[in-house]
Amino acid sequence: MSYGDIFDKADKRSINTSIAREILEKMEKLRMEANENNQRRWIWELLQNAKDAANRGRTLNIKIELTDDHLIFSHNGRCFSAEDITFLIRQVSTKERTKEKEEGLINNGS
Repeated sequence: MSYGDIFDKADKRSINTSIAREILEKMEKLRMEANENNQRRWIWELLQNAKDAANRGRTLNIKIELTDDHLIFSHNGRCFSAEDITFLIRQVSTKERTKEKEEGLINNGS
């Protein structure tokens, strides 16, 4: 393994650790500020994400399965791309991405 590979691996690990720490801090803050609106917001976020991923011209179907220890949320919209997942993990708003694409700041490989 070259020094470049070692530094790349360390860089990725530090970024992931930083992101994980930030997510935990935000979750703790939400827990501390918990109120009735915050407790319900997550379901609206899931619904909004499903709506955003809906295929045009097709009816959006959402399925929620609830058991004693799991909640499974699924829909018939498009799957998240690698970019979608990366932006979710890095906490970059899709609204910011859309604006950047409109302004020509993001090259989609074409």
